[in-house]
Amino acid sequence: MSWIETDTPPWVHALFDDLKSGVAVCEAVENGYDFIVRDFNRAAETIEKLARHEVIGRRLTAVFPGIREFGLLDLLRQVWLTGEPAHHPARLYKDPRIIGWREHRLYKLPSGEVVTVFEEVSQRKLIEERLSRLCETFAGFTPNCDKNIQRLTATCGQLLEATCATYCRLHEDRLCAVGQWRMPEHFNPASELQNHFCQEVVGQSRGSETHVVPNVHRSRHAQLHPFIADQGLETLMAQPVYCFNDIAGAVCVFFKTPLIPDEGQRRILQLIAASLGIEEERRHVQWAYKESERKYRFLVDHLQEGLWAIDQNATTTFVNPSLAQMLGWPAVDLLGKNFASFLDGPGAAAFPLSLQQLQQGGKYRGEHVFIRKDGSLLAADLILTPLTDDHGHF
Repeated sequence: MSWIETDTPPWVHALFDDLKSGVAVCEAVENGYDFIVRDFNRAAETIEKLARHEVIGRRLTAVFPGIREFGLLDLLRQVWLTGEPAHHPARLYKDPRIIGWREHRLYKLPSGEVVTVFEEVSQRKLIEERLSRLCETFAGFTPNCDKNIQRLTATCGQLLEATCATYCRLHEDRLCAVGQWRMPEHFNPASELQNHFCQEVVGQSRGSETHVVPNVHRSRHAQLHPFIADQGLETLMAQPVYCFNDIAGAVCVFFKTPLIPDEGQRRILQLIAASLGIEEERRHVQWAYKESERKYRFLVDHLQEGLWAIDQNATTTFVNPSLAQMLGWPAVDLLGKNFASFLDGPGAAAFPLSLQQLQQGGKYRGEHVFIRKDGSLLAADLILTPLTDDHGHF
């Protein structure tokens, strides 16, 4: 008896053909070691690139010679024998005619035939692979933002299977290529914004739109950048990069083939651009920190007052040049020495109480006598202020 009775309402047949998943109905032969295809819906025709008449009535092993290695034939027999549904997870199917990722769910029908409902999941697997490689890139990041930017640019080109890629940073009215992957040797890494192939991208208002320029070798960009025509580049994809909500530049990817980017490709480019923006922000913060540290160091080194830093054991961790000069010691020779060892007798005896007061969060101010390197004495006002961490620890 067929899986669809002759008196089945027409809408059942229509539903079968209109399913977005591929469906194949199979009849067991040779005790389930092979199967004959009894029906094949339109989605299956599209997925497998085969017309129904090329499949129906033929053995599965003849139509799909890679099905045994794929693992589906054994699972079909199992479902036919047990009647229990089964799931064949996404795997790569390949034979001399076709290759692609497939995921199957199998059921036994009351008629005894086995139906497999399957999806073409190559695009999903490609996206998963791209995201995995992107995570590997993130895992390999270092504190050096410029190296991370170069790594992201290379990953972008590789994941999108491009011809070449570059990340161009905006600096005043120029764009400078600070990340490059397989860019031609005669590519000019810096040019005026108005003459750059990223001008439209960088000049746009805040947004995440992916720019696609088809036939880029025939555009005005090719006249201003000869490498585009020389390399036979057909398509340009570009994505703006933002740093603290301000435009920082653009990541640009070139292809030698005509390309209409799919959603997965656009998403990858957007993720790369967002990651580049984070690295630009980190780079800015690092620069600001170093600049602040430089200014702080300048102030400390040029203060007329002496600065002396000690830890909880009163061990010297830092002195500024003024203090070293006051005591007549080279600054490096003071490091690691106990603060109290530079006080005269009464001051050294009283200092533990002052240190205890500091450790309890208090401050101290008083006049003390210090012993210089040459043995002479120095009377000075001493102000002690505790430095604590976020938890209030000294």
